[in-house]
Amino acid sequence: CDTLATLDVRIIVVHKLNGGQASARNIGLDMAKGDYISFIDSDDEIGPVILYEKLIESMRISAVDFIQFPFIKDGIKYNDSGVVDITNHDEMYGLWLQGKRITNYLCDKIWRAELFKDVRIKEGMIFEDRYIFVDLLNICSRIRLIDFGEYLYRIRPGQTTQRKHDEFYLKSMIMADIHIIDRMPDHLSGLRNFVRKRMFCTFIELMPMKPEKKIIRIVWKYLPPLNYVLRHVLEIPRMLLFKVLGSGLYPKFF
Repeated sequence: CDTLATLDVRIIVVHKLNGGQASARNIGLDMAKGDYISFIDSDDEIGPVILYEKLIESMRISAVDFIQFPFIKDGIKYNDSGVVDITNHDEMYGLWLQGKRITNYLCDKIWRAELFKDVRIKEGMIFEDRYIFVDLLNICSRIRLIDFGEYLYRIRPGQTTQRKHDEFYLKSMIMADIHIIDRMPDHLSGLRNFVRKRMFCTFIELMPMKPEKKIIRIVWKYLPPLNYVLRHVLEIPRMLLFKVLGSGLYPKFF
């Protein structure tokens, strides 16, 4: 990386102790001087730079807060079903939380830098993308989903998404969902209960690990209403069964 920095003045290298992905990204945000930001993990690949330049120009013309482009994972291309601009927050939340098209990944998007003026990525946890996404979505006025360009997501042993569901993993999922519940608009009660149900299923998986009483008290406070649980009582065992079978508890984008 130091060699590359000598060949291109746009490249700035920072040497620091390993503080995790969020810490590295936050340093980048602190140092960023441009109008637009993109996050690229070191083991992934992106499309041609010229495409990025064209996308940024279209964002500037249309006052778009972020553009999300397709990503490729395990040879499968996701989110390539047309181009659409969304300005309605209820629709944004629905497409995100129900995993229909908007992902909570930071890296498959180009962001308007102004969004990060008062927002930083939560450190000391995993699922920090999901945690921060609600804060970013709340201040977006227009987003654009496109079907061209690509982010090549490489899977390697040991990365966060391949991590065993240990106590830290499950607690991070729960804390991210609690933050979403607290920060999402009040009138979206149906989607809020959906997140509560998701959190409750994660908590059930955590229970055999005997978590400390503090996390139990927090989860108890955020349990979905009883009438909601009763209406969806058959859905929770199905979700837990999917988890046991390894097919994933929620849609791929969660």
